[in-house]
Amino acid sequence: MQVFITNKFAFAGNYNARLKESQRGLQDALQAWEEFDILHDTLQKWLKDTEETVKEHELKSTLDDKKNQLEKFKVRNFELVQSKSLLRLSLFLLITSQFITVEFLRTNSG
Repeated sequence: MQVFITNKFAFAGNYNARLKESQRGLQDALQAWEEFDILHDTLQKWLKDTEETVKEHELKSTLDDKKNQLEKFKVRNFELVQSKSLLRLSLFLLITSQFITVEFLRTNSG
């Protein structure tokens, strides 16, 4: 009877440890997803602003106006290049959160 009880306590301890590990995994995945969601919202806002800026483009008739417009587009192009890092970070967080979720499901499915 003592062996039976000892085995049950050991099983409960292992189960409790796996449960806590699962909770940590879920919390990590949720945190990564929340960070991705914030970055995604920021990226969506930036993309919308960029589209509106491009749509507001109007034709210019003088050379000076066209030069000014070209300078504005150069600045916007620079902003586009700078935002690549935001996009890369957002993609990295998405991939990381998916990996964490898949690993969690893989280790806890069996």
